[in-house]
Amino acid sequence: MQRGELTLRACQGLVCAQDEHGRRALDPASGVVRWTWPAGARWHTVAGTRTATDALVLLRTAADGRRTLVATAGRDGPRVRGPLPAGVTDCRRAGSGLACRESASRVTVWPLGAP
Repeated sequence: MQRGELTLRACQGLVCAQDEHGRRALDPASGVVRWTWPAGARWHTVAGTRTATDALVLLRTAADGRRTLVATAGRDGPRVRGPLPAGVTDCRRAGSGLACRESASRVTVWPLGAP
């Protein structure tokens, strides 16, 4: 993300905004900020099909540098769900789950649970 860039996405009926300082969610009718997440700028939104009522799925490298952390962000704010195993790459949203490549020939889907 470049300085001054703002990305907007629907997230469970809110408008989630991301810039270099973090993420926040706004009520589209009133413009009221519902939650903020200053550390959210370090998390990357996962690609894949979703509806405006689905939470965003976000990833970032864990402190150990080997695993990936998963978070969701929606109406109730961001929630860190936990780490994926070391070596997992190329994650995409797959319905209510997260599909990631574990090796050249193996893809695993992890359920995301309720947002």
